[in-house]
Amino acid sequence: MHIIIRRGAAALLLCLNAAMALAQQTTVPAALSGNWLKTDGSNQFVIGLYNGVACYQNNVSSITAFSGSNNHWQITLAGKRLSLSLQDAHTLILTENGQPRTLKHTRTYNYAYQPVQQPLKQPLFRVGTATVKGYLQLPATAPRNKLQYNYVLISYENVLTGEPEYFPADLDKTGCFTITFPLYKLQKCTLIYNQDKIATFLAQPGSSLLLAVNPDIKVSSPNPDYDLIAQRVAVMGDDADLNNQYQHFLTYRSGLNDTAYTQNITALSQVYSPARAPQVVIDYIKEEVLYDYAYKRLSDTRNADSAIAQQLYQRYLVPVSPYAVLHDNFYQLAGYYADRLREGSRSNGMRYSFSIDRMDQRINNDYSRLLSPEFMQPFKAMKKDTARLRNMKDEEIIKTYFNGDKDAAIAFRYLTRKIQDEFLKEQRDSVAYARNATILKDPAALFAANLYQLLHSSYSDDDLRIPSTYRLNIFKDAAAADNMPWWLVDSLNRQEAIKTASAGLAVKLDSTRIREVNNEADWQAVLKSYRGKVVVISMYNHFFRKENATLGLYNLEKLQTLYKGKNVVFLKCIIQRQRSDKMKQLFGYLQLMDSRHQLQNVLYINRKISAMALMEEAIEGNMGIYGVAGEAHHPAIFAKKSSYKERDNITLAAELNAVLAGKGHYYESDAAAYFIKDKKNESYVPSYRNETLKTWTRRDSAGAYEVYIPKEPDAPDYETGDSVYRQVIFMADSFFVSARLVLHRQPVEKNGHNRLFYSGNYQNESTWEDGYRYEFNKPAKLLQLYNKQKKLQRQYRVVMINTDMMVLEKL
Repeated sequence: MHIIIRRGAAALLLCLNAAMALAQQTTVPAALSGNWLKTDGSNQFVIGLYNGVACYQNNVSSITAFSGSNNHWQITLAGKRLSLSLQDAHTLILTENGQPRTLKHTRTYNYAYQPVQQPLKQPLFRVGTATVKGYLQLPATAPRNKLQYNYVLISYENVLTGEPEYFPADLDKTGCFTITFPLYKLQKCTLIYNQDKIATFLAQPGSSLLLAVNPDIKVSSPNPDYDLIAQRVAVMGDDADLNNQYQHFLTYRSGLNDTAYTQNITALSQVYSPARAPQVVIDYIKEEVLYDYAYKRLSDTRNADSAIAQQLYQRYLVPVSPYAVLHDNFYQLAGYYADRLREGSRSNGMRYSFSIDRMDQRINNDYSRLLSPEFMQPFKAMKKDTARLRNMKDEEIIKTYFNGDKDAAIAFRYLTRKIQDEFLKEQRDSVAYARNATILKDPAALFAANLYQLLHSSYSDDDLRIPSTYRLNIFKDAAAADNMPWWLVDSLNRQEAIKTASAGLAVKLDSTRIREVNNEADWQAVLKSYRGKVVVISMYNHFFRKENATLGLYNLEKLQTLYKGKNVVFLKCIIQRQRSDKMKQLFGYLQLMDSRHQLQNVLYINRKISAMALMEEAIEGNMGIYGVAGEAHHPAIFAKKSSYKERDNITLAAELNAVLAGKGHYYESDAAAYFIKDKKNESYVPSYRNETLKTWTRRDSAGAYEVYIPKEPDAPDYETGDSVYRQVIFMADSFFVSARLVLHRQPVEKNGHNRLFYSGNYQNESTWEDGYRYEFNKPAKLLQLYNKQKKLQRQYRVVMINTDMMVLEKL
């Protein structure tokens, strides 16, 4: 019996050892790790070996088995079994199905090798997609549990719209990703991870690429042997030949002399000879240098007249090749060159004008179908009273034509100015296109200059660089040359132009597309309309950054798919802020949301509402949850006031599942503690009767709701002169005092030395009254206030309270 037990124990031990060995067998030895290339002179990437992952035959695969020793190994991945043998530190023999191949760890040249001379897939434009499968060799110390570390972005500048495009993809635990994105031409693309641009590569419509990147390798000096480049970015697939040369060029160009183009071309010819690269690659790389260099020369030439610009153009841009329009900088150069010639020929610049009567006619006949009634009704009324308007004051105009609504009057003025801008742009474009046709004879250069004019003919304060349908028609007529893709520009921009006129220009927001939330009463009304559902809010900062907003929407879309059909509604909340370009920021979000089919359940919310306080406890960066009763859910980890490191580990899915299961945290038992001192924030809390207390200042009130923040202001929210604040301070658990705080502007010193800091210079005075009592009914969340005779004076329902905000509803 004892023998059987020992044998069983031994068998168990062997199984454990085997399991441990199997777990270790996916670890690739350091000698094998990295990228391995062909030795025939093509330098094509064949296989990449990393810890647990291999890149082979245009796929990223997990290593399911790895065994061997003494420089001989067997590896299994995606159903394939390979044999690996190291001849020396830089030579690997890869055998599959009995067929051996010799690979090198570094790039090599074989001058007998003749690269395949093939053209680019499409020298001009066509609509298509590219697919990139990738492996990002992340550092072992990368904190992959945070939201921003779980994604990569592929980005490029869309030359047809003048805007950057961002396409996100999930990054799994091994560092792998797959993404398909639209393309219109051969395009320089950038791979972004955690806001760092870690690799640049070329892709064409129809491409299928495998991209292996090691961002730890820093390449800062020319390296004609390609050693480091081969280990940093390796490409396999349709455009591998082009990219293998281009990766080296990106590094080699850092050593090129910016002031000697001829020497640069000579140096490039030595590095990129026909024995080392296809001729189309050589032509593309030389053109890349040419357009970069010529644009730099022209932009560095101060006050260049038309003669100097003409000389630079003739020297560096005539004649152009069929591939010129593939280079992004070619458009910048052609547009800048055309601007210089036009303006240089006129000492006082170009002057433009348009007829007011013609503008009014166009608004009635063309724009009226796109503009909202809120604009057209006062427009028609004011046109009938043109003579009367000259003698009316602003207050009278607002009262007569806008029913006293100052915001509506401001929106009307804004929209009128935008329409005037469009007419000025049409005039500038018409003149520019006519001049371009006389100074630019090459069809590609003419198209590029006209497109540059279309996308950049705007004032510095322009909200959107989307041309009107009329400007598009002018461009179409001016750029109708053979093989020039004006039709593609037109199709990409026309729909956006109509959206801009119908929704974007209507600054007084269209409630069917986006709802404005200005105070706590509005916010509580929104929550009440979704009563019975769990509400998830996704918050977007007032400052529009397309990269961040794209990633936020991408994450939201995955959640919407995950919880489709469940009792959950997702709200997209864009934060308002009083800033001069606030409409530009809003329109950026609207356009992006519309392009991703997310222009529903959108709110434009004021910073003073309680949803902003919930963002201090945001889940995964910008998410918050309200339960079916409209109560704000606070993750338990925030209720415990845990460290920020622990907070990073909470996920929206886990918290949302808890709320759906009826296990939300709403602070009923903790609310009383938030009325008094929060020991984490002692810097702004005043002392009263030798006690350190929390001062709550009323920031806003609307209807039955009052919003308080836990600090004393030292300046008004908006500089409108003296400001009055109501304050309350809770002491212990039964006593509170109330105060009236008035902020006065300090007079400017006669010497004016403090004029620079005048806006924040205020003096305050406070009057106090004490003796009130309160009781907090925790189950009912009622705050009952009593006077000195202990009679109930008023009571509030505590809608929300945490360390950053208190919202009370008067009952």
